[in-house]
Amino acid sequence: MSFVNVVTAPNLSRIKGSIKALIALPLVLGVILGGCSFGKKAEAPKTGPIDVGYVVLKATDLPITTTVSGRTSAFLSAEVRPQIGGIIQQRLFEEGAIVKQGQALYQIDPRPAQATLSAAEAGLAVAQANLTSLEQKAHRAKALIAIKAISQQDFEDAQTAYDLAKANLLSAKSALDMARINLGYTKVYAPISGHVGMSSITPGALVSVGQAQALTTLQDTSKIYVDVTQSASELLRLRSVQSSINKIAIELVMEDGRLYPLKGHLSFADVSINPSSGTASLRAVFDNPEGKLLPGLFVRAHLIEAISKDAIIVPQKAVSRTPQGEASVYIVGSDGTAQLKMIKLDGMYGDQWHVISGLSVGDKVITEGLMRLRPNAPIKPSEVIAPPSVSAGA
Repeated sequence: MSFVNVVTAPNLSRIKGSIKALIALPLVLGVILGGCSFGKKAEAPKTGPIDVGYVVLKATDLPITTTVSGRTSAFLSAEVRPQIGGIIQQRLFEEGAIVKQGQALYQIDPRPAQATLSAAEAGLAVAQANLTSLEQKAHRAKALIAIKAISQQDFEDAQTAYDLAKANLLSAKSALDMARINLGYTKVYAPISGHVGMSSITPGALVSVGQAQALTTLQDTSKIYVDVTQSASELLRLRSVQSSINKIAIELVMEDGRLYPLKGHLSFADVSINPSSGTASLRAVFDNPEGKLLPGLFVRAHLIEAISKDAIIVPQKAVSRTPQGEASVYIVGSDGTAQLKMIKLDGMYGDQWHVISGLSVGDKVITEGLMRLRPNAPIKPSEVIAPPSVSAGA
C-alpha cells in the first residue's frame, strides 16, 4: 500500500513550514519591542569641550613695505685701458686681489717713451741756448738803435727773433712735459681702489691708445647699488608718504632667501617716467663691509615706507575665508565658547596678517584646534607661544 507515502509527504511539508514560523516569531517580536522602546528616542553620546590654543593680541609697530625686484651693481667701477701704445712687459697684480688706488697694474715697454723724453730734453737745451743768444742780440740792438747805429728794421728783426726764441723755449718745455707724462703712462696704475678682475692680456701683447678691449676691470664693492624699477603710481604714493625719498629705508632679501643684515636707503629716484613701461628707476645704497653682496645679483628689496604704530597682527593660520571671500577668526569668548569674528585685513607681513578692523588688543585669537570648531562651541582654551615680532623683511 502507498498510504504512508501519500499522507506523510504533504504533512511533513506543512510541519516544516510551522517550525520556520515558530523560529522567526521571537525575532519579529524583538524587533517590534525594541523599536517601541516604550516611546523613548535613543540619545547620542555627549562630547566635552574642544581643546584649542590661542594667542593674545598685542599692539606692535608694523613696518609698511613695498617689495620690488632689482639687480646689484658696484659702487665704483672702472675699465683699465692703456694711455700709450707698446708691448706689455709685466702684469703686476694677482687676478681677483684687492688693489689700492695708484697701485701699478701693468708695465709697458718704456724704451720708446724714454727715447722721446731724451729728445725733448735735448730740444729744451737747444731752445734755451738759442734764447740766450738772441736775448743778448736784442739788448745790443736796443743800445745801438738809441744812438742811431743801426736801422729801425735791424732793431725790429732782433726783437722778433728774441720773441720767437722765447716761444720756442715754451714749446720745448711742453714737449718735455708730454714726454715725461708718456713715460709715466708706460706703467698702468689703478684709477680706483677695489677688486681687480681677470686680465684680458698677457705679457708680450701689443696695446694701443683708445683700444676697445679693457686690460682689466676694477670694482669697489665697499658699497653696493641696488637698481629697481617702480610703477608711476607707486612712486607717487612713495613721495606722498615720505617728504624725502632719501628717508625711505630698505631691507634686502638675497637670491638664496636670506635677509641681508644691514639696511640701506634710497639715494636716487628718476624724475621722469619711461613712457613705454610706465615705470621709473630707483637706486638704493647698501654698505658692504664683509663683501657679502656681489655685483650682478638678483635681489628683492623691501621699501619701508612708514611705520604703523600700535598695529594688530594675527597668525595666517588663524584666518579663514567665507565663500564670499570675507576673512574671519575664532576668538575665546568670555563664556568659554568659540566666537566667530569677521575682520578686515590690509596685507600680509611674513606669516601674519595686518588687521585693520574687527579685533582689539587683548583678544584671544584661536590658532590651534580650528578643524572641529563651530560658532558658540564649548572650548577648553590654553595659551600658546606668541609669534615673533614682524619684520619688513620677513
